[in-house]
Amino acid sequence: MSKMFDIEYFQKNLASLAIYKNFLADNAGLKFALLLNTINEKDDFLNVLEIYSDFVSDLYSSNSMGDWSKYVRDFVLSDKNVVSINCAKNNLKQIPEFVMTTFENELKTLSELASVSFEDIKNSILVMYPNKLNETNSKILAKFDSYKLLFTKEQVINSYKTIGYGLLSKFYAFKLDNNLNVVPVCEPDKITLSDLKLYDFQKEAVKNNTLSFIKGQKANNILLYGDRGCGKSSLVKAILNEYKNLGLKVIQVTKNNLSSLEELYEQLSVLPSKFIIFLDDLVFDENDPQFASAKAVLEGSLAKNPDNVLIYATTNRRHIVKESFTSREGSEVHLNDTMDEAASLSDRFGVTITFSSPDKKDYLEIVRRLADEIGLEYEETKLFREAEAYALLKGNRAPRVARQFLVNYKNSL
Repeated sequence: MSKMFDIEYFQKNLASLAIYKNFLADNAGLKFALLLNTINEKDDFLNVLEIYSDFVSDLYSSNSMGDWSKYVRDFVLSDKNVVSINCAKNNLKQIPEFVMTTFENELKTLSELASVSFEDIKNSILVMYPNKLNETNSKILAKFDSYKLLFTKEQVINSYKTIGYGLLSKFYAFKLDNNLNVVPVCEPDKITLSDLKLYDFQKEAVKNNTLSFIKGQKANNILLYGDRGCGKSSLVKAILNEYKNLGLKVIQVTKNNLSSLEELYEQLSVLPSKFIIFLDDLVFDENDPQFASAKAVLEGSLAKNPDNVLIYATTNRRHIVKESFTSREGSEVHLNDTMDEAASLSDRFGVTITFSSPDKKDYLEIVRRLADEIGLEYEETKLFREAEAYALLKGNRAPRVARQFLVNYKNSL
């Protein structure tokens, strides 16, 4: 058995955790502590096997995919505690020296814990239950992975200061669920800026604004407006993939959840990451109750919007609000006031970027580039003729239509 691995040593240190007390409430962490207790107390052998399998099962099911060291590391870097909260707020100097001493001691314990190997556990069970488990039948123990890992105070503090803590530090793409909780998007769209053909001006405008935002410089909320299928939403997702490694994160919010944004702002304002609130396909009916909420979060409330949050919205309507002929004819005495109210929301975006459907030449150029990108062998005249016929059938020449056409064309070969 490894000299470093001492069951009683880890039992004592795990039981005394104060800053990282949440480790004993986490699934695999709790099962690991329970496993040490049952082994050391020479509990019933079958009970030891059951607890061990529960521990490994939780480890397999976690994001670490059976890597114990990664599991412990991910816990440390995402845990919400007195140190991570103050580091994220850049209030490190406010933490008393005795708290920092405890913090360093517990990091040492957890880094040692992360290095505990499958062989350590197996050998300890072999020693405690020599008549029940031997080298021959020890294959009944499911394996897990680990490696030598040491957390340093500087590494952990830097992580808290740059990406924060909690769920929002682990992922980069999120959405609000029906209960208004921020939840990660399991499989974010992997689209990149190079996947978006043409529209170079639009891409540069969004890139420049986003980079300024990431660098802590002044940046604007953006409204991406224009024809359907031209890549408005795709550009926002591509920007996320381009800059996620610089701390950029995106939270998609529906129109119906706009009233919860101020509460979300409070949650995000204490974190160091940069967040884009993504409002996709934003449009309001006349007298829509969510209209006032949208205006409030766009520089209309008493509270100052956080410096680390921007809003990127897409819409097919220039003024976002659906208008009828009745509204233009107007039954109100002050018709201009009504029209100004309808336009006031879009005016609160500092940047409006327009997307127009490409003409025939540009549409066919998009088709050609996409076909070359996927390695499609084609005769250009035939490809273009069928691509144009498909666009006429769809009633729209757009990048989305070009992609749909190529899927059909390739499948027909």
